[in-house]
Amino acid sequence: MLNDYLEYAKEHLEWFGPIKFKKMFGGFGVYSHNMCIGVVIENELYLKGDDVSIAIYSNYESSQFAYTHHKSKQEIKMNWWKVTDEIFDNKSLLNTCYHSALSSAKSAQTKTTKKQRRD
Repeated sequence: MLNDYLEYAKEHLEWFGPIKFKKMFGGFGVYSHNMCIGVVIENELYLKGDDVSIAIYSNYESSQFAYTHHKSKQEIKMNWWKVTDEIFDNKSLLNTCYHSALSSAKSAQTKTTKKQRRD
């Protein structure tokens, strides 16, 4: 059973494609077409970014997901960007961010597959 925020995120993202959530990192991975396109941490949605979507996130005062590494205590920034209320409320912007995240996930999957073939 999904909490209210996950239902809200799923309801909005399913306009563009199938969405599933899987528990990970104390939150949830966001999957579409069997690829991880983002995460939900503490009831905040973060989607993978690319040049197009990062420009949108910057214009809407989004923040990049970061965590503190448990051993080195260094801040690690991930290529996941917070989907602000303004982006959620604008179907066109959310569509661009969703498809950018999906494209980034496909690109990462292709790089991993090519690397595995070389090894």
